[in-house]
This record gives sequence, structure tokens and C-alpha cells, in this order.
Amino acid sequence: MSAAAEHRHIVVVGAGFSGIGLAVRLREAGFDDLLVLERADDLGGTWRANTYPGCACDVPFGKLQLLRQVRDPELRRRPAPDYMIGCQRAIFSDTYLPALGEPNVAVVTDAIARVGPHSIVSRGGAEYPVDTIIFGTGFAALPSAFERFVGREGRSVADLYSEQPQSYLGTTLAGFPNFFCTLGPFGTAGNQSALFMIESQIAYIVDALRTARERSARRVEVEPGVQDAFLDEMARRSVSTVWVSGGCTGYYQTPDGRNAGLYPNWSFEYRYRTRNFDADSYMIS
Repeated sequence: MSAAAEHRHIVVVGAGFSGIGLAVRLREAGFDDLLVLERADDLGGTWRANTYPGCACDVPFGKLQLLRQVRDPELRRRPAPDYMIGCQRAIFSDTYLPALGEPNVAVVTDAIARVGPHSIVSRGGAEYPVDTIIFGTGFAALPSAFERFVGREGRSVADLYSEQPQSYLGTTLAGFPNFFCTLGPFGTAGNQSALFMIESQIAYIVDALRTARERSARRVEVEPGVQDAFLDEMARRSVSTVWVSGGCTGYYQTPDGRNAGLYPNWSFEYRYRTRNFDADSYMIS
């Protein structure tokens, strides 16, 4: 029988930073019956696959930078953000803005009316002959794998997330016993490294599994009422944040304008909150 076919007490799906970190901490905690699955041909996940060649900026940053690097007032007006800093990810770049002024670059902010066989036509009626179209329209924040994780009531994680981003502490989900994840809804921070949050979640998950082993439990599931209270807290704290009130739209928000899952408090408060598994918030049997 192959190793992959044998029964395992714990399976970690993914060998990125989260998966490798969990495997290391679980082994240190004495969990030997463990299997890590990775669909790629090497370890590392996002940090291995994404080298971001030549890509240094998501949005233009700062009026002073615009003034220094884009001399044409009309051109400067087009990429200027009309939302508060932090509403979308802001990354310094010394190459993005100057590139907009190159003679072979045209910055068109008029919406597209239609795509023809050999050109794009804007709503203003201008026609732009093109050979190649690259869709740089963002990415799906919801992993497609979540469609295959089905809970006790026959609904998938993706079904629930499409209605409302939900979890408890970004690590567990009501209705999904023995399901743990990292960087779930409200388990990521807009003011801190993802690695800091992942490390906090790893500690929490390892402590949860340690508790289950000590109690000889077969089921660990967060109480629905506890998760509801957490989500109410997240909604309440999100109201005054820049992600909701900053005037932008993006993957930080749901289609109806709610916080899509960033933790609306200090990251060090989150680490304190996840330092120990709060067993009283769970159904453990």
C-alpha cells in the first residue's frame, strides 16, 4: 500500500508557507501521523510561483510622486486615485508612473463599449486597433477548491463565502467539523504581513489539535453562536475602516460594499487572541 493510500490522522492540503509551517509545528507538538499534499511539482506555494517580474505597483501612490514622475497635467489626472490611502493596496514604485509617459503608451480611461475583430471601441466612440488583449482585471480571491469542501448541511465553503465572508478567527467554520484553514475571512490584515497572521493561526490550530488529542475527541467544531458573535464584531469594527468608507472598490470589499475579510483591528491584538485555543467556543466530542 502506498503512503498516500494509508489512513492519516491529519492531512495538510498545500505546501506553501501555511502548509509547511503547520507541518513543522505539528511535528514539534508530537503529531507524527501526518500527510502534506501539494498539487505542484515543488514546495513553496505563492512564494515560489510568483516572482512578479517587473511588476512593482498595484495603484499609484501619493500626490507628490505623481507630481514628480508625471509632468503632463492631463496625463497626471488620469491615474490619480480618488480614494483614501489604504483603501486599496499601496506599494511604492519608481517605474510604473514614468512608464505612462512613454511615446508607445496611451492611458485610456474611457470605458470599453465593445471589442471588435481587430479593435476596441470606447464609449466615447474612439477606436483602438489591437492585435492582443490582456485581461488584467483582478483575480478571484476565493480559491476554487472551496467548492469541493462540503459541510454537514450539504453546502460548500464557496456557497457560504459567496453569501457572506464568514469564519471564526479566520481558521474554523461552523458546520464544518475538523476543518481548519489559514488566512480565512477576517484572518488577514491590511496593516501587517500575511506571515505574521499565518504564524498566529498555526499556533491556534496546533493547540486545537492538541486539545482534541488530549480529550480523545473525534469532532471539533466552532459553536454557530460564537461565530455569529465574531462576525457581528467584525462588521461593527469595519464600519469606520478605510476599506469600507475610503471610496474604493476592490477585492477588499464584497459586491455590496462590506468588508470582504480583513481583520479590522490591530494584528498584535489578533495574535493575543489566538495565542491559545478557546475550547469553550467549540463543540468537542
